[in-house]
Amino acid sequence: MIKENSIDLSINQVTISQDHVIKRYIGPGAFHRWQTEKYILIAVANTIPVPKMLINTNEAEISIGVVPGKSCDTLMSLGNSQQLFHNIGLALRTIHQFPVQNLTGKIQGNGSALIHGDFNIYNIMFDLNTMTDICILDWEWAHLGESVEDLAWMEWSIRMNFTKFEKDLPYFYEAYGEIPDWRYRKDAMIMQCNRNLEYARMIGERKTMQQWQHRSQITKRMQPF
Repeated sequence: MIKENSIDLSINQVTISQDHVIKRYIGPGAFHRWQTEKYILIAVANTIPVPKMLINTNEAEISIGVVPGKSCDTLMSLGNSQQLFHNIGLALRTIHQFPVQNLTGKIQGNGSALIHGDFNIYNIMFDLNTMTDICILDWEWAHLGESVEDLAWMEWSIRMNFTKFEKDLPYFYEAYGEIPDWRYRKDAMIMQCNRNLEYARMIGERKTMQQWQHRSQITKRMQPF
């Protein structure tokens, strides 16, 4: 699956077998990203729907159980985007309600909420039978921050990749229970684009740098939906 406008710049190696997935972290900050995701998957396992961690003693590598179902981006075209967005909003609210005192000093940041760091439709799996059971993937960018970061990035991913579903974004915000002012959402989108641009510079990907420069300019011209 190609993530056209994704934060996924870490050039990780992912190997998928019948019953498990091995993710090896590569690139700048690989060790820190490994430690972050490993810690989060264990710490939130009883509260937030995340993949099950399996035993893996290799450094900078995790093993997780295969998550059944389909990613959100493959399901939206089936005509149930409103229900999907509603359930995503509920899931994000659960993430942001996780007690941060359990995470302080364990992951980076000093904000008021657990932030996924790349909360977009490509990182959300749905059970095909219920269409409500969700699994949230890829926690390597998790940190303590402000809720607007994840809210804005989900909105950005929809508006950049699936424009025709932009009209259903109110279902996402309604289920979450809050819609921050547009100026804060836009600032958060631009900040994330700039972070991705800086990471592209670090890995020396000129084409990727140009892509994020372009996306940043598009984001700066965005207006409220």
